[in-house]
Amino acid sequence: MAWTPDGDRFAAADADGVVEIRDAATGELVRSIDAHDERVNGVAFSPDGALLGTTGDDGFAKVWELSTGEALHTFDSPLERDALALSFSPDGSLFAASWWNEGLIRVVGLDSGQVVRELAGAEVPNASSTSFDPTGTRIAAASRHGGVAVVDARTGEIELRLDAANSTDAAWSPDGTSLVVAGEDGTARVFDARTGEERAVLEGHRGQVTDVDWSSDGNRVVTAGADGAAKVWRLSGGRGRELFALSAHDTRSGIETAAFSPDGTQIVTGDVRKPAAIVRDAGITGEHDTG
Repeated sequence: MAWTPDGDRFAAADADGVVEIRDAATGELVRSIDAHDERVNGVAFSPDGALLGTTGDDGFAKVWELSTGEALHTFDSPLERDALALSFSPDGSLFAASWWNEGLIRVVGLDSGQVVRELAGAEVPNASSTSFDPTGTRIAAASRHGGVAVVDARTGEIELRLDAANSTDAAWSPDGTSLVVAGEDGTARVFDARTGEERAVLEGHRGQVTDVDWSSDGNRVVTAGADGAAKVWRLSGGRGRELFALSAHDTRSGIETAAFSPDGTQIVTGDVRKPAAIVRDAGITGEHDTG
C-alpha cells in the first residue's frame, strides 16, 4: 500500500501481479497496471506523484510513468530471485530496491536509469526494507538477520547499526532524528538516528510487527501486525502510548502494510490474504473497504 503525496489516491498491490490506483475518497479505480508476472510485494510513489515504483516475486523492480501507465525503467535480478524493499529519495532523483535472496541493494539514478551504487555482502544482508532519510543522503536497511544498518547512500559506508535483531521494517521520522523499527518479537522500537540509543518500545501486538509508518507531524506511529490489528501510538517525552487499535473480521489473517495519509487524518491497511485495502479515519470515525 502507498499514498500519493497529495493524499488523493493510493496504490494497492495484488497477488496476481496487478497494481490498482484508487481514489482515496471513493475507492473507485483510477488506473490498473499489469506490473509483474508474480505477486507484487512492494509499491511506492515518487515525491512528485508522477512515478510509481513496484517490486515483485518475479525478481524485477520497475518504475512506472503514471500518466501513461508505461514502464520507464526495469531492473532485473541477476539470479531471477525476489525483488522487494523499494524506496525513492525525497528529491525523486534516486530509487532503491533490495534483492533479498542475493544480499544486494541497488541504488539507481532515475534520470539515467543507471545503477549508481550497489550495497552487498555482510553490511546489509537480506534487506527486507529500505528507506531514505529526509535529506536523501542515508538509507536505513532493515533485515531479519542483520538488524538495521544506516548506510551513506553515496559511499555505501555504514554510519550506524541499531541493536534491533529480527527486524522487518524501518522508517525515518519526518525530521530525520528518529527511526522506528518493526520486529518479529511483536514490538516496534524507536531509536535515536544519530546515536542509535533506544528511545521507546511499543508493545501490544500478539505476533510479529510487519510494517511501520510515521504521521506527518512526527508525533504518531502506526504499526501493522500479523495478529490482524493495526495500532496507532503517540510518542511524547521518550515514551510511546497506544491510542487505539484498528481491527476487523477481514484482517484476522494478518495486516501486511499500514500507512498514514500525507495529512495524517487517515490510515490505509492491506490484508495478508484478501486482495483489499481498507481506508480508515485516523480518529476511528469511519472506514471504507475498496474491495
